[in-house]
Amino acid sequence: MGWLILYLFGASPALCKSFTSGAAGSMKSLEANTFFEPYATSLRMSDLGYSNQNQSKINISLNSLDEYVDDLKAAICTPEPEYKAIGVKVDGEYRQLNANLLQIENEFYSPVRPKRVAKSGEQPTAALRRDGIEYVEIRSLDINPFDPSGINQNTMRFVEAFLIYCLLEDSPKLDDAALDEIVRNHTQTARHGRDTDFRLLRGGKAVTLQAWATEIISNVVAVAEVIDRHETNQSYADSVRLMQKLVDDPDETPSARVLADLEETQTSFFEFALGLAKSHSDYFASITPLDEARRAVFEKEATDSLTRQQAIEAADSVGLDEYLQRYFSNC
Repeated sequence: MGWLILYLFGASPALCKSFTSGAAGSMKSLEANTFFEPYATSLRMSDLGYSNQNQSKINISLNSLDEYVDDLKAAICTPEPEYKAIGVKVDGEYRQLNANLLQIENEFYSPVRPKRVAKSGEQPTAALRRDGIEYVEIRSLDINPFDPSGINQNTMRFVEAFLIYCLLEDSPKLDDAALDEIVRNHTQTARHGRDTDFRLLRGGKAVTLQAWATEIISNVVAVAEVIDRHETNQSYADSVRLMQKLVDDPDETPSARVLADLEETQTSFFEFALGLAKSHSDYFASITPLDEARRAVFEKEATDSLTRQQAIEAADSVGLDEYLQRYFSNC
């Protein structure tokens, strides 16, 4: 159901042409410096963003933690000819950490990742194997360019209720066909999700995004209502119902609003983003300044952080060559 996050909160339907190598594919030019997809939600999470052809070869199982860790470890230890041709250490300089499908675990660009805070020098997979999943990282959320903080409480409340629903909902094991369907739905929603003719695949059958999203949201509302029993108002349920409005009217989604603003102002994506950044900067600058006590806390933390950095660097006793040899010793 991860495609729903892209539809509701995707805010990158356009991109600066400087991010491409000149090949536009199916994208259209908004003006001299901007490419866009008319119905895109999150090009950042499409095959134009956090993915690559080599990673498309990697099948990481989500059926159990052991399978997930084993598949991830295998990818880190599997040589990739294209990367091998680049070389790892050439003329004394590192070009990459290794020549395998994945350099490290965090290079695996999945929409959601199970995580645990690792000890110093510990691999993320080793941390997961040691004590299990501590939290999940939702990487498919775009920053909301219209909110000074990049995210608002309605989004946070919906995502919280949605994740609880995902936890409670039956989750049968995924075979290769189901995984391919998930990837297809994710990629196609990222590029075409607001097109009313667009169809998702659900168990091999085509369904409209609006119909499936409405079904999910109706279930998430039930979770939100339970949460609200412990709140002073109906804020969670109201936040979820607000998302139904975005399903009913694609023009109200953040991605549609971005394109509408670009077309109205006839500015490039770069100019649009810079203008919003300056506006948000002015907003925060207009807020009552920090009181002295609060400022002192932040200044002390900055000073302490630099001190800790110096101590860590002074304690280094292993060169990079030996460190990498140890780090990848299990391959």
